[in-house]
Amino acid sequence: MKTRNSPVFSISVESENSIRYLAKWISDVFSLPENPYPRAFDEVSGYYRKEIPDFPLVSAWVAYAYSAHFATDIKRFKYRAERSVLERFDEGLRRLAEICREEVGDDAFVTYPPSPLSRTLFRGYDHTALLAERFAKHAGLPAIRLIKTPFSRPKQAGANRLNRMSNVSNKFFLPAWAPSYSGRPVIFFDDVISSGSTVLECAKILHENGNFEIRGCFLSSSTVHSQEKPNIRN
Repeated sequence: MKTRNSPVFSISVESENSIRYLAKWISDVFSLPENPYPRAFDEVSGYYRKEIPDFPLVSAWVAYAYSAHFATDIKRFKYRAERSVLERFDEGLRRLAEICREEVGDDAFVTYPPSPLSRTLFRGYDHTALLAERFAKHAGLPAIRLIKTPFSRPKQAGANRLNRMSNVSNKFFLPAWAPSYSGRPVIFFDDVISSGSTVLECAKILHENGNFEIRGCFLSSSTVHSQEKPNIRN
């Protein structure tokens, strides 16, 4: 009988570890429950107002706690071009849409901070647009790409709050037709709210170009519902 150490079945330690890693990855991908993240469905604007006195959102809802599992999946969707992960967020998007829809009328619309074209071309899709459009569909509201951004901008992942603010400063703008939406309620959608820097920058340009009442909806907050509970001032 052939053994693992025979010439035919000889397997190096490195290959064996690779096989184990591959088996674990397959198990993670295909064996996880449909909605594996801890649910939050929490209104977090009060938390952010304590940290950011000029926090611009009327309300801010998050769907999921920022668990290790959620963090892994959002990174797969955001950085590794694994578009199928979107389906795992659908239940949270649907419930979030139901909650936020109760706060606005039929004249409201959804907008979002678009990914730079450089990252969209790399992934093959704008991950924020896909999430926002799915959320808007559940809410029965139009998703309008009101906010624009340059071809590229620095990544926010891993940056502290000061650097995050610098990364997005003057990196968003509105088209000439944007004031035509002035006066309508806005739901600002983003995947994760952390320091609030993206929200602040986008709200600033919205208010500079019209009278907008802005609410926020996010898949998660990496500060309020994080297992690590980082301080957003850092």
